[in-house]
This record gives sequence, structure tokens and C-alpha cells, in this order.
Amino acid sequence: QITAARECRLLIPEERMGALILRDDYPASENNEDTLIIPNEDQQQALAAKEAIVIRSTEKDPEEPSSWMMRVAIRGQGQALALVELRNRSKANPFPEQTRILTQTLLEHAGIALTEIELIEQERLLRHQAETLRDAAQILNTPNQLDTILDLILTQLKRIVAFDHATVMLIHDDIIRIEAAQGLPEIRDFTGHQFTVEENRVVHPCIYNHQ
Repeated sequence: QITAARECRLLIPEERMGALILRDDYPASENNEDTLIIPNEDQQQALAAKEAIVIRSTEKDPEEPSSWMMRVAIRGQGQALALVELRNRSKANPFPEQTRILTQTLLEHAGIALTEIELIEQERLLRHQAETLRDAAQILNTPNQLDTILDLILTQLKRIVAFDHATVMLIHDDIIRIEAAQGLPEIRDFTGHQFTVEENRVVHPCIYNHQ
């Protein structure tokens, strides 16, 4: 609304892959799926800059309106949280200084809000994890049947780890036995199944290599 841009894109840095996650606002994405793109030099420059950057692409026909783009990074705690790209077509610069200043001010407030939300979410998660660990400790210190304890452990784990199914396996020498299972209906059918450590390529390094 401030810039009257015809196209707006939000790109979120993905540190592990060195890419940007594209979130389209206008035009609306048909499948609403995120798109990973490799940032070009201009985008990398905008992510590092503290001020808005305006670029003009001149058309071959001088009578045609030029394509203008303004890039502004949303920053929080000294790092770029996202990159906003605003595009418009006009003969004159559609992003004058006052518009750039208003956009930067708005996105500075957005960066502060996002940082505060992230800190609150981290605090909530840590508190939730602490409560879960406390509840799990109480369960382990309460006399119960083994299958009840294992089932309660899985219930507590699901509070902090998202999974569709999970199992608890106990080790007897080189034999592993599935003692408890939760999640998909068919997973409970594996309860009581046993196999040797060498037969399972996932369990073996967990036991012997602590991976």
C-alpha cells in the first residue's frame, strides 16, 4: 500500500542450503508451495545493505516504461531475517526517497516484532521442554509396569518431538526387542518383534558409535 508496487516478493534466507525461500504475495501462487532459489549478486548485496536499494531496468524502446525494483532487507539482531522485493513499471522512479524511507521504517518495526516473537517462542519452547522432562522424570520414578512406563515415555516425547510413529526397543545382549509403539495403527503390530543388532543398520551405529 505504501509503494503501490505491482509485485511483491518475500524471500527468507535458508542458511543450510545457501538459498532463499520464495514466498509470493502478488501475484498469488497457484500451488502455494515454497520455491528455493539461489540468490544473485544483487540480492546478496541487498541482504547485506542497511538501506533500500532501487534498480532500474531500461527497456529497448525508450517510449516503454522501465522496470523498477526496490529491495529492502528485514533485519533483526544484526542479521537479515528476510528480503522484500517490490517491483513496478513506470517511466519515472516509482520509489522516491520518501517512499523508501517509509518502507524502511515499516520493515524495521517488522524486524523488531519478528525478533520479539522468536524470543518469546524460544522461551515458550524451553519452558515446554523443561516441563516435559520434569513429567518424564516423575514417570520414571513412579512404580509401574514396564509397558506402561515405555508408553508414557513415548507420550511425553511426542510433546516435544513431532512424529507419526515411534517405537522403544530394549537390548538384551545382541538381541533387540520392540517393547512399545505409538502412532500409525499398524505400527503396534510390530510390538514383540525382535532381531539382532547387526540386522539393523540404523540401530547398530546408535548403540556402538553413539550416533
